[in-house]
Amino acid sequence: MKGDVGIELELMSRRPPRTVAATVYERSKVPLDAMVEARYSEMQTNNTNWKLIWDWGDVRRIDYNNFIRFDIVSPTMQEGKGFNDCYKIMEGLKEVGSVDVTKSMGFHVQIDISELTLSKLVKVCQNFIKFEPIMDTLMPLSRRGDHTYCKSNRDKMLGPDGVTSLSSNKDRHKRIEACKSVTELCEVMNPGNIRNYKLNLQNLRRGSQPIRTIEFRQHLSTQNYNDAKMWIHFCMAFVHNSARFQSPSFLGTGSSRNMDKQFEMLFEYVIKDRCLRNFYRVRRSSHNIKTESDRVHCSECLEGSQCVACRRPTKRPRS
Repeated sequence: MKGDVGIELELMSRRPPRTVAATVYERSKVPLDAMVEARYSEMQTNNTNWKLIWDWGDVRRIDYNNFIRFDIVSPTMQEGKGFNDCYKIMEGLKEVGSVDVTKSMGFHVQIDISELTLSKLVKVCQNFIKFEPIMDTLMPLSRRGDHTYCKSNRDKMLGPDGVTSLSSNKDRHKRIEACKSVTELCEVMNPGNIRNYKLNLQNLRRGSQPIRTIEFRQHLSTQNYNDAKMWIHFCMAFVHNSARFQSPSFLGTGSSRNMDKQFEMLFEYVIKDRCLRNFYRVRRSSHNIKTESDRVHCSECLEGSQCVACRRPTKRPRS
């Protein structure tokens, strides 16, 4: 399996998109093409440069501060130069000075699965359904459960009749196992054939994209390169190891209720990376402590440092 990956960051700024792109390029020296969404749709085969994309017809404004939404889209990346350019782009965003995110904005990771057979894709999907609840706990509250912009593959799965909801881990596991084609797997994992699921398979549908990818949409958008790098490596390990190891079993009732056990199982049997395990153990703990408003709207946390609300109060010496 190749190590090709692409990313998309949903962001907003008070500054015009072309100004944002120029500022990022001045800092990073990484080519960044600024274009409207309609033009990007016509040029998706040209995937050599980073792109900043916005929609002139998009009247969505955020609050009273008149933020403009845009996407940062990478070319196909691999370890080395690709990740180094990602670091430079994200450092360049800091120079803009008015870039921010809201809880509806995501950080999307596309993994090239061109070399995976149907049976291997089935194992990836079975593991995602199996571990979706514990992966939710690695995210802020706005990315957990089922939302319009971040739908649950697990909760939305339907039976063979296309109507009955599947409520048990065993039934979901067997429904994925029964898929006889990639098209059927897409329909099972993304009911309604829409892309706004935590695991999006719509790029696998015939003619959708020149490169066959699956997309992880669970992560909140970020300006922190270390957060981005860790999630990219997590997604790559999840797909690679799910595909090459034996078919997973479904979680029984006892295991599905013990979230700490699920966390250990995910990293021991699927991710198999001690550094990632330690990083997400801390992150999971911090997300369960901080409030939603702290996580989503704190610029200090977005820069990678702790905000006032996140710092532990200093103990006063006894008098």
